[in-house]
Amino acid sequence: MKKEAKQMLWLLKHSFRLELAEKERALTPLLLAMILFLLFFFASEDLSLAAKERAFIYQLYLVGVIVLQGLLVRMHAPEERDEAFSQMVCSTLSPIVWFLTKLFLTIALSLAVILPASILLLLSYAISPLAICSPILALGLFLSVFGLSCIGNLLCVLLRKSQGRDLLFPLLYFPLTIPVLLCGTQSSLAAFSPNADAKNWLLLLLAFDVIYVTLSTLLFEELLKD
Repeated sequence: MKKEAKQMLWLLKHSFRLELAEKERALTPLLLAMILFLLFFFASEDLSLAAKERAFIYQLYLVGVIVLQGLLVRMHAPEERDEAFSQMVCSTLSPIVWFLTKLFLTIALSLAVILPASILLLLSYAISPLAICSPILALGLFLSVFGLSCIGNLLCVLLRKSQGRDLLFPLLYFPLTIPVLLCGTQSSLAAFSPNADAKNWLLLLLAFDVIYVTLSTLLFEELLKD
């Protein structure tokens, strides 16, 4: 167990260093999220406050999926751009350690991009930025990012040898995001509706997360052997 923990810490350190090595690599997802939120703001400027609150939730999850897809493709890019995969195959790193590292890295980078950009949109809508700290919204967002990161990393490994990877990935990924996005948005809407019951949606979201993480842990090592 200590060996796996050390491997994970080493790989995390290496991966974060790689992601932050170039300013463009680190800032591009954040700028993309801010531009998308800015476009949404101009399109929703004339809405009422209640409508803006609902629009914010939908826009938050939509931008999250787009940003997450870009991060996943980039982190699993060919070895000339990202040598993490080739290093893992040639080393004694456990596949589950590599998967957990990629999962943690995906979640951390996604939230690091989504949260600052969403606060900017909240301020633009004249909604308190503390809304992002709502337990219901925070839990729904985290569970959604967790589930999408699990299935996204699995698909990246599944398609790593495919020549049409850049085309196939969104075609397979986006349909699998629908259950998570539906549960995530519906549960998060309760953050602005005190009378709404988010419990059932959160439980359903948790169930999809369990399915996705189970599939990922069971199939990940087998896919690496192919």
